[in-house]
Amino acid sequence: MPPASLSTIGRRVGRAAAAVMALVFAASCTGADSTRPGADSTRPGAAVQPAPTPHYGGSVTFGLLGAPTTLDPYSRRADYLTYAVVTPLYPSLFRFRPSGSAQPYLAARLKGEAGGVRVVLRKARWSNGAAITARDVAASIARARKPSGFAAVTRVSVVGKRVVALRGNSENWPRTLATAAFVLPGGKAGGRVSGGPYKLSSVMRGRGLDYVRNRSWFGSRAYLHKVRVRFVADLEPMLLLLQRGRLDAAAPPYSVNLLQRLRERGLSASSLLGWESIALDLGGAGPRVRRAVTRNVDRLSMVTQLVGSGGRLSNTLYPAPGPGGARGPWAHAHPGGSSPHGTITLAAENGDELGTLLQQAVRIDLMSNGFSVDSLGLDPSYYRSPTRESLADVAVVRRVTAPGVGSRRAGYDSKAWLPLAQVDSVVAFRPGLSGLSPNPTYEGPLWNMQAWFRSSGAKR
Repeated sequence: MPPASLSTIGRRVGRAAAAVMALVFAASCTGADSTRPGADSTRPGAAVQPAPTPHYGGSVTFGLLGAPTTLDPYSRRADYLTYAVVTPLYPSLFRFRPSGSAQPYLAARLKGEAGGVRVVLRKARWSNGAAITARDVAASIARARKPSGFAAVTRVSVVGKRVVALRGNSENWPRTLATAAFVLPGGKAGGRVSGGPYKLSSVMRGRGLDYVRNRSWFGSRAYLHKVRVRFVADLEPMLLLLQRGRLDAAAPPYSVNLLQRLRERGLSASSLLGWESIALDLGGAGPRVRRAVTRNVDRLSMVTQLVGSGGRLSNTLYPAPGPGGARGPWAHAHPGGSSPHGTITLAAENGDELGTLLQQAVRIDLMSNGFSVDSLGLDPSYYRSPTRESLADVAVVRRVTAPGVGSRRAGYDSKAWLPLAQVDSVVAFRPGLSGLSPNPTYEGPLWNMQAWFRSSGAKR
């Protein structure tokens, strides 16, 4: 049976999604979005403006979709938003650039040894004045769990005050030590002691948190004296808050024609096609349901129509940079067999606009082939929990990973996951702000907060 049309999907999604679909038809009449990954969006025909002059002082209010489950990156409840909000607080030995390459951060030198590496720390202090030492590194490693790169360390030795020897299995130690491998004071989180460019000044449970500049940070002085982060429940309210000036900047999840919608609201955006991947989690289903979904979902048509120029079809759960980074010999091979009996439960994250549209497209494909499907919306905290139980047979899931993490072959062969798309990572901001840029790795959108600034005369 031919793939469902966008108009058919729109009727079944409902009034809100139908409005989003209208944007797709508008884009087909006006031409594809011309903003490409890695470039700041501008209005067509706009004159090139001179680079703004950095200005010290002022504050920014930044929006994130959803709220982190914890501020402890080594808690069992830690999720990708946890990693994002603690990035300005706790340094790692190495860190990811937006390109996916790793660069030294707290590490001054790294030397390979038999079975591991020896790391010399740079001279640095916590915000309370105490030195950051090798014992802090060892205590952090003792608590670390996957996906942290510290979980790959099987043995750690404190060689000196600022020297630590690590043993373990890693093909690329800089990448391993950049992957959500935060160094915490005494290995503990939750206090107001920071080693990054900012420190916490207040936390409003479920609503947001405030950072102030850490004057003891070892790096260059941060421009902004304060950054407020506010947690928003849905994409459309986030865009309205940006348009009305209640938010100065935000990290909206990619959805249908997002960059065009931002421009229409007078907002700028920086986008970078990265490691934010969308897949179907088949972990709650048995082999028969997995086979049915895999054989009856038209992935190419779905991604072409609903993702468009802001992403690409992915054949791997661990995409890499470059034009061929999402390709692969997809080997999700299930043997033939009869269709499943009963009803398939299909879930999507509440508030994820694109996820809901993909959920409905999958539902249409399956129902068109004779299956009974129930749609279910789940709280975002369920999706971000690494220890979640399966509450649905199939779920549309966004996965934030990092380059070089995980096996590409396992990403091709996994029968518990069906990759759909790799999409843009986006940061949107109002006029007068500079320095903001997405980082599609575990670093998250706050990765370079110390480089953000308001143009002279735009102080707030």
